[in-house]
Amino acid sequence: AVVRAVLAALGRLRPPDARGGAVRHAEPGEFTRRAFRNGKLDLTQAEGLADLLDAETEAQRRQALSQAGGGLRRTYERWRRTLLRAHAHVEATLDFGEDDELGADVFRAASSEAGPVAALRAELEAHLRAPPSGELTRLGVRVCLVGPPNAGKSSLLNALAGRAVAIVSDAPGTTRDAVETSLVVGGRKAVVADTAGARDASDPVEAEGVRRAERLAADADVVVLVLDGASFEGVCALPRWALERADVLVLNKADLGEADD
Repeated sequence: AVVRAVLAALGRLRPPDARGGAVRHAEPGEFTRRAFRNGKLDLTQAEGLADLLDAETEAQRRQALSQAGGGLRRTYERWRRTLLRAHAHVEATLDFGEDDELGADVFRAASSEAGPVAALRAELEAHLRAPPSGELTRLGVRVCLVGPPNAGKSSLLNALAGRAVAIVSDAPGTTRDAVETSLVVGGRKAVVADTAGARDASDPVEAEGVRRAERLAADADVVVLVLDGASFEGVCALPRWALERADVLVLNKADLGEADD
């Protein structure tokens, strides 16, 4: 009640230079937008600030703080200065190339294999080939659990989440649609998806769940193949895509096999 009363009182204020306008709440992101329009922040810093506000993990916070502080901008500015300097050298050669004092040394220095442009090209190519670690930190690593029905994928998801995220049952084919949850593993975000049991299903609903599982596996960063380590039931019926796209193999229920022995 006190906060509402104070905010209501502020809303009735009329500053002398406001030309009839009243004091109002700032719109979401208004201060950042004004700073960007007035040249106080560039686009990379504004994006870093947005990521900082949305950060869920320590790794996301550190990355967003670095970007908001101009880390990415400084890298781009260094690339820009290299290109502008090379551009100036080439223009000087074209405009004043006949000048004995200028000569062809300036052009060769800018365009040679050991010159700054060649070094910048190598750096850009290495940057493009590098794994998208920044995107993985910001959006989270997408992990897809695949495997035959009743292999324990839902139990594994619940164990990782520390709560009952997916329904667990002894009946095969309980999971029809994908169940996703966000986890923090080692300070990094991971989005883990439990999928329908991979098999040649005759039921149309289950078949649609298997197709969705295949699409999720194709888009995932890490595919975990979960098998029943006690009986290896359903392994022979696994579709080819589940075997080919698996990055990690998990033998679930292995302790049950030891108990039977």
